[in-house]
Amino acid sequence: MKYVTISAENYDEAVQRARKEYGSSIRIHSRRDLTVRGGFLWLGKKSRVEITCYLPDASISFPWQKEEIVRDMVIQPEQQSIAEPEPIETEKIVEKELEAVEQPAINEVKVQNAYDHYVDQTSKILQLNGFSPWFSQRVMQSLQVELEHLSISDVPQEEFELMLIDKIISQISIDRELQLHPKRICVVMGPTGAGKTTTIAKMAALYGLQQREELKRNVKLVTIDTFRIGAYEQMASFSEALGIQAFKVMDEEDFTAILSDYEEKELILVDTIGRSPKDTELAIRMKSLLGVLKSEESAVLLALGATMKSKDLEKTIEAYAPFSLRAAIITKTDETDSIGEVLSVCAEHQIPLLFITDGQKVPKDIHKASAASILSLLQGFSLDFASLWATQIDVEDQS
Repeated sequence: MKYVTISAENYDEAVQRARKEYGSSIRIHSRRDLTVRGGFLWLGKKSRVEITCYLPDASISFPWQKEEIVRDMVIQPEQQSIAEPEPIETEKIVEKELEAVEQPAINEVKVQNAYDHYVDQTSKILQLNGFSPWFSQRVMQSLQVELEHLSISDVPQEEFELMLIDKIISQISIDRELQLHPKRICVVMGPTGAGKTTTIAKMAALYGLQQREELKRNVKLVTIDTFRIGAYEQMASFSEALGIQAFKVMDEEDFTAILSDYEEKELILVDTIGRSPKDTELAIRMKSLLGVLKSEESAVLLALGATMKSKDLEKTIEAYAPFSLRAAIITKTDETDSIGEVLSVCAEHQIPLLFITDGQKVPKDIHKASAASILSLLQGFSLDFASLWATQIDVEDQS
């Protein structure tokens, strides 16, 4: 069935036009009264009538029917039954497209936030432990390079801390060769109050009281400190307790005589004059006494207190540098909460660590420098190094 719409000034005229154009078989379906613009310059209004008609026989065609008329066919709203098109899920498509665009941006923000968080945490840990700007910068640069190559938004805290620990330890050198195979003569130097004499007694016990015969040494204690009152007496009390010999050297001749009395697997530990970096006279005296040593069979060790400030550490290292320092011993770590300053100075001057001491007990409070012993002294980590440190001490005791 086909529908057509006819418009005229009144109803009768519209019906006549419909029958004239489509024949007498056309049927009226509905009528609608309209008001449209008209008159002079379309400023007025006039009434019109619009009728909708249908043809009973849909097979009848009209050669005079124009395409425009067919397009004008309408069905009244109350009669139409138009199938609605399939809904296009435009919103879902848009959401997916937005997700495709936004997801990389979101991931980038997450990665940047995680990166900033870990960099900030690293800075706080380094400051908490007193590391110098030089040391901190090296650690930060090394860590940033690794973080930039990781999907750090997924890096757990434990893994991050292990990365940071690795970067810190990698800056610190440890003289493991000297730990296992000490030179025949080890000279311990350092400023007054650094704990040289007590450290020498601990070293004497560590090597002289070894249970393993291949690691045991025949230890002798020697002091060239004839300036400090009671220096030899303190050394002698340690030697008596440990059952080893102690000697006092007054000049180069005395020192040469002791060194010439060679024993198998001998280890001579030399206590030196405690001096200020400004004591030029003492430096000359000590340089003369130590001049009798052979470089291939001796090692000069520098005792540095963990409580010393960076400026004092720098001055001390500068004062003792002419003695060709082999390694450092960090003392009195039990008297401070942060050892970053002394670690930083040793790292910057490329002085490896040999021992770490943390009390007055002989021989208990001395430990071979190691990653475990260093980590046990660092703050700000959530990881528990207690078991690692305990294991390290057990290994040292057995060795």
